[in-house]
Amino acid sequence: GRKILAFAEVDPTSEAEVQLATWMFGGLLAGFMLPKSIQNLSKRSLWDVVEDDGGLWGGHAIDFTASNKTRDKAITWGHVQRITNAFRRKYCDELFAIVSPNWISKAGLSPSGFDMVTLLKDLAALRDT
Repeated sequence: GRKILAFAEVDPTSEAEVQLATWMFGGLLAGFMLPKSIQNLSKRSLWDVVEDDGGLWGGHAIDFTASNKTRDKAITWGHVQRITNAFRRKYCDELFAIVSPNWISKAGLSPSGFDMVTLLKDLAALRDT
């Protein structure tokens, strides 16, 4: 019943942007063109780039929940999936930080200290220019 207030595109090839946006916004929404090489992997298998990926399987949306220097964690198909950064850089074709009221306290701040009120004022100012 809650609506997304805003979203911002994140460069899936930039480790700094992905890590910062994940921390600031509590997660990211990612669009992947998945390779066939992951079709028969177990739920606990790490998604990584392989030499022969079998070609593309198709598009899939994934909820990113964490990112560090080597791996990402995401929720997909009902479980936590570990994904290498190399896999994200190769197969992620869109990545968005979502500004949601679910991540913001009554004081207007996220757990990371992100200030929603200031963001919304800044976005309104950008629209007016």
